[in-house]
Amino acid sequence: MVRFLFVLVLSFACSRVSDGQPLGNHRISLEAAQMEQRILASIRSILPQLINSDTCGSEKQMNSEYLSALEDKIKLLRLEGQAALSALEDKIKLLRLEGQAALSALEDKIKLLRLEGQAALSALEDKIKLLRLEGQAALSALEDKIKLLRLEGQAALSALEDKIKLLRLEGQAALSALEDKIKLLRLEGQAALSALEDKIKLLRLEGQAALSALEDKIKLLRLEGQAALSALEDKIKLLRLEGQAALSALEDKIKLLRLEGQAALSALEDKIKLLRLEGQAALSALEDKIKLLRLEGQAALSALEDKIKLLRLEGQAALSALEDKIKLLRLEGQADLSALEDKIKNQTTQLGSLKAQNDKQQMDICKLLFEKVDPNATVLAFKD
Repeated sequence: MVRFLFVLVLSFACSRVSDGQPLGNHRISLEAAQMEQRILASIRSILPQLINSDTCGSEKQMNSEYLSALEDKIKLLRLEGQAALSALEDKIKLLRLEGQAALSALEDKIKLLRLEGQAALSALEDKIKLLRLEGQAALSALEDKIKLLRLEGQAALSALEDKIKLLRLEGQAALSALEDKIKLLRLEGQAALSALEDKIKLLRLEGQAALSALEDKIKLLRLEGQAALSALEDKIKLLRLEGQAALSALEDKIKLLRLEGQAALSALEDKIKLLRLEGQAALSALEDKIKLLRLEGQAALSALEDKIKLLRLEGQAALSALEDKIKLLRLEGQADLSALEDKIKNQTTQLGSLKAQNDKQQMDICKLLFEKVDPNATVLAFKD
């Protein structure tokens, strides 16, 4: 009966200890000590009744000895439990400090990774801004180059137009000089023709004067005598023949001079026609040269426009490549940021796992301690 009571009380005490708060709390140790004192007081209070109710003296002595041994065993178990509890509290504190240190290190690592991510993102944004500024500078330089080429093309076109105007003025001046020369030659031909006509008139007057003198001489000879009329008539005939011969020679000379004048006039007209043809040829050559220069200017302008278009296309291609590079860097930055966020999430998950593992270790230690306390007490009671 007494043994059964001792086993029941001891099992109840161990179960009360096992159902308490975590062993790291100082309040649990105080409650366990108070409970043990209450159990001992209860045992001491019911022990005399049990001894008095039992008729066998040897059994009473055995129960008294067993009670003393039980008290010693309980004290020993109390000391072992307090030592184990102190060791467990120290181990829990150590684990808590290690967990806090690991948590602080993990938080510092997360902060460092976040700072590195922010620094990488800032560097990426600075690089993107720098590339954008470089692209804008290249585009501005390209626009300035296009403007310069356009100004050069306009200057070349203006110079070409000025050259065409100068050549046109030179052609007009040459044409005016040629027309003036033609007019001068026409005036010279008219003057030569007038001089030739004056010479013909003078020769005609001279012939008429000679003929009048001859007629006067004939009249004089007729008045001088008709004695030598036959001889005179013969002489008159001779003179008439001579006069006719002289008149024929004069007419031939006049015809020759007229032919020479007509030949000179024809030569002058041919020369005028030749000069006109030469002037027209020079004018045509000048017009051809002007057309050629205009075509060359248009070709140069077309080449300049093609060069401007090519430079514009190159600038657009460079700008497109720069925009693609900026997009690629932005995607790389987003990928790095995503990787950094995944790394932070993994670190956070590891931190949660470490916390859960720490809590599990603490629970396992508590379970081991309780299992260590309860089975020893139960086995001891049943052994007795």
